[in-house]
Amino acid sequence: ALLYETQIGTQKNVTLADRSSISLNTDTLVRVIYSETARDIFMDRGEAIFSVEPDKARPFNVHVGDTVVQAIGTEFNIMVDNDDAQRITVSVLEGKVTIHDGDENNTKTVVPVLEAGKAISLVDRYNVTAHQKVNMERIVGWRTGQIVFRNVALVEAVKDHNRYSNIKIILEDESLKTQHISGTFTIGDTDALLFALENLFEIDVDKRKAELRIKSNAT
Repeated sequence: ALLYETQIGTQKNVTLADRSSISLNTDTLVRVIYSETARDIFMDRGEAIFSVEPDKARPFNVHVGDTVVQAIGTEFNIMVDNDDAQRITVSVLEGKVTIHDGDENNTKTVVPVLEAGKAISLVDRYNVTAHQKVNMERIVGWRTGQIVFRNVALVEAVKDHNRYSNIKIILEDESLKTQHISGTFTIGDTDALLFALENLFEIDVDKRKAELRIKSNAT
């Protein structure tokens, strides 16, 4: 197996033997195993875009836990949740994919067809959200070194930021978590995000060695 990995805050592009390619986002680990009958990618964590060269004789399968995403000559993004490796989001940029259960003893198709422009989240391989529109701005953003928020709940924005930085932001007040933020930031620029938060909300920042604890000072 070939192993490709990125550290927190870094990205990498790799070209595979069949000219397919993988763009790895921050803190991502994938293993590539090609054989004469299949192209298998095992994604252990992180987020990646897969650009797949068609080859009918060798299906291109991305395994995330017990879920298998199979390409049909396509480009798609998979994001594994930092807190729960069974929770993934699949976004199709071109072509289409199918999603099925990777249990070899009881293979079951979970999503027969997911087309370009559509995304789906799997809480586990049997608990699937309705099809939604791909968040292209976010995906294009990370490919170009930017993190993009458009009216995103602060709890989600902070979770996204923390994927890219060794300095973790912690929201201490429930009232802050439901606030919303919009903006474009350079990946890993914690100071810029902190500056925006200080301007948008009344907060106190407790700076510790590897974390920033934020609480509201609004009365």
